[in-house]
Amino acid sequence: MCNDRAVLGPWVNGPRTNAFTTVVVGVLVTLAVILTASVLFPDLSATAIEGIMAGCGVAGVLAAGYSFTGRRTATKEDLVDRTGRDDWRMPPLETLTRPVVSTGYKIGMGALRGYLLIAMVLVVVKIVQTALGH
Repeated sequence: MCNDRAVLGPWVNGPRTNAFTTVVVGVLVTLAVILTASVLFPDLSATAIEGIMAGCGVAGVLAAGYSFTGRRTATKEDLVDRTGRDDWRMPPLETLTRPVVSTGYKIGMGALRGYLLIAMVLVVVKIVQTALGH
Protein backbone atom coordinates (compact mmCIF):
# COMPACT_ATOMS: atom_id res chain seq x y z
CA MET A 1 0.00 0.00 0.00
CA CYS A 2 2.92 2.35 0.63
CA ASN A 3 3.65 2.24 -3.10
CA ASP A 4 0.08 2.71 -4.34
CA ARG A 5 -0.08 6.14 -5.96
CA ALA A 6 -3.88 5.98 -6.25
CA VAL A 7 -4.16 5.64 -2.46
CA LEU A 8 -1.30 7.83 -1.22
CA GLY A 9 -0.71 10.22 -4.12
CA PRO A 10 2.26 12.49 -3.32
CA TRP A 11 2.81 10.64 0.00
CA VAL A 12 3.79 7.39 -1.75
CA ASN A 13 7.16 5.86 -0.82
CA GLY A 14 10.11 6.52 -3.07
CA PRO A 15 12.66 3.89 -4.14
CA ARG A 16 15.18 4.81 -1.42
CA THR A 17 12.55 4.49 1.32
CA ASN A 18 11.49 1.11 -0.07
CA ALA A 19 15.11 -0.10 -0.20
CA PHE A 20 15.80 1.06 3.37
CA THR A 21 12.59 -0.50 4.67
CA THR A 22 13.37 -3.78 2.92
CA VAL A 23 16.81 -3.95 4.55
CA VAL A 24 15.37 -3.15 8.00
CA VAL A 25 12.67 -5.83 7.66
CA GLY A 26 15.27 -8.34 6.44
CA VAL A 27 17.53 -7.67 9.44
CA LEU A 28 14.59 -7.91 11.86
CA VAL A 29 13.43 -11.22 10.37
CA THR A 30 16.99 -12.58 10.58
CA LEU A 31 17.26 -11.55 14.23
CA ALA A 32 13.85 -13.09 14.98
CA VAL A 33 14.94 -16.38 13.41
CA ILE A 34 18.17 -16.35 15.46
CA LEU A 35 16.27 -15.52 18.67
CA THR A 36 13.73 -18.28 18.07
CA ALA A 37 16.46 -20.82 17.32
CA SER A 38 18.58 -19.84 20.33
CA VAL A 39 15.62 -20.03 22.72
CA LEU A 40 14.48 -23.39 21.42
CA PHE A 41 18.00 -24.81 21.16
CA PRO A 42 20.01 -23.30 24.05
CA ASP A 43 23.17 -25.17 23.04
CA LEU A 44 23.18 -23.52 19.61
CA SER A 45 26.75 -22.73 18.64
CA ALA A 46 28.10 -19.51 17.20
CA THR A 47 28.81 -21.42 13.99
CA ALA A 48 25.14 -22.40 13.74
CA ILE A 49 24.07 -18.79 14.32
CA GLU A 50 26.51 -17.66 11.63
CA GLY A 51 24.97 -20.30 9.35
CA ILE A 52 21.51 -18.91 10.01
CA MET A 53 22.77 -15.40 9.26
CA ALA A 54 24.43 -16.59 6.05
CA GLY A 55 21.28 -18.43 4.98
CA CYS A 56 19.12 -15.38 5.60
CA GLY A 57 21.68 -13.22 3.78
CA VAL A 58 21.64 -15.53 0.74
CA ALA A 59 17.84 -15.55 0.79
CA GLY A 60 17.87 -11.74 0.93
CA VAL A 61 20.29 -11.44 -1.98
CA LEU A 62 18.22 -13.89 -4.04
CA ALA A 63 15.04 -11.97 -3.22
CA ALA A 64 16.70 -8.67 -4.15
CA GLY A 65 17.99 -10.18 -7.38
CA TYR A 66 14.53 -11.45 -8.21
CA SER A 67 12.94 -8.09 -7.50
CA PHE A 68 15.40 -6.27 -9.75
CA THR A 69 15.10 -8.65 -12.70
CA GLY A 70 12.60 -7.61 -15.28
CA ARG A 71 12.32 -4.08 -13.95
CA ARG A 72 13.10 -1.20 -16.20
CA THR A 73 15.59 1.41 -15.11
CA ALA A 74 14.34 4.50 -13.36
CA THR A 75 13.52 7.51 -15.50
CA LYS A 76 12.57 11.08 -14.75
CA GLU A 77 8.89 10.03 -15.01
CA ASP A 78 9.42 7.48 -12.21
CA LEU A 79 10.25 10.14 -9.65
CA VAL A 80 7.55 10.81 -7.06
CA ASP A 81 5.73 14.07 -7.68
CA ARG A 82 5.48 15.71 -4.25
CA THR A 83 3.54 18.80 -5.33
CA GLY A 84 0.25 19.35 -3.57
CA ARG A 85 1.10 17.22 -0.54
CA ASP A 86 -0.45 19.60 1.94
CA ASP A 87 -3.86 19.63 0.25
CA TRP A 88 -3.97 16.08 -1.14
CA ARG A 89 -6.72 13.73 0.05
CA MET A 90 -7.20 10.07 -0.72
CA PRO A 91 -10.08 9.42 -3.10
CA PRO A 92 -13.15 7.59 -1.74
CA LEU A 93 -12.56 3.84 -1.38
CA GLU A 94 -15.35 2.94 -3.79
CA THR A 95 -13.57 4.80 -6.61
CA LEU A 96 -10.27 2.91 -6.18
CA THR A 97 -9.49 -0.12 -8.30
CA ARG A 98 -8.58 -3.43 -6.69
CA PRO A 99 -4.80 -3.57 -6.12
CA VAL A 100 -2.68 -5.96 -8.16
CA VAL A 101 -0.65 -8.31 -5.96
CA SER A 102 2.79 -8.95 -7.42
CA THR A 103 4.60 -12.28 -7.44
CA GLY A 104 7.31 -10.82 -5.20
CA TYR A 105 4.69 -9.78 -2.66
CA LYS A 106 3.16 -13.26 -2.71
CA ILE A 107 6.59 -14.86 -2.23
CA GLY A 108 7.46 -12.50 0.62
CA MET A 109 4.17 -13.04 2.42
CA GLY A 110 4.50 -16.79 1.91
CA ALA A 111 7.98 -16.73 3.42
CA LEU A 112 6.80 -14.75 6.45
CA ARG A 113 3.83 -17.06 6.95
CA GLY A 114 6.14 -20.07 6.64
CA TYR A 115 8.46 -18.62 9.26
CA LEU A 116 5.55 -17.98 11.63
CA LEU A 117 4.29 -21.53 11.12
CA ILE A 118 7.72 -23.04 11.81
CA ALA A 119 8.23 -20.79 14.86
CA MET A 120 4.81 -21.77 16.19
CA VAL A 121 5.54 -25.49 15.78
CA LEU A 122 8.92 -25.11 17.48
CA VAL A 123 7.38 -23.21 20.40
CA VAL A 124 4.79 -25.97 20.85
CA VAL A 125 7.60 -28.55 20.79
CA LYS A 126 9.50 -26.55 23.42
CA ILE A 127 6.39 -26.30 25.64
CA VAL A 128 5.86 -30.08 25.39
CA GLN A 129 9.53 -30.73 26.17
CA THR A 130 9.36 -28.42 29.19
CA ALA A 131 6.13 -30.05 30.42
CA LEU A 132 7.69 -33.52 30.14
CA GLY A 133 10.84 -32.38 31.91
CA HIS A 134 13.26 -32.93 29.02
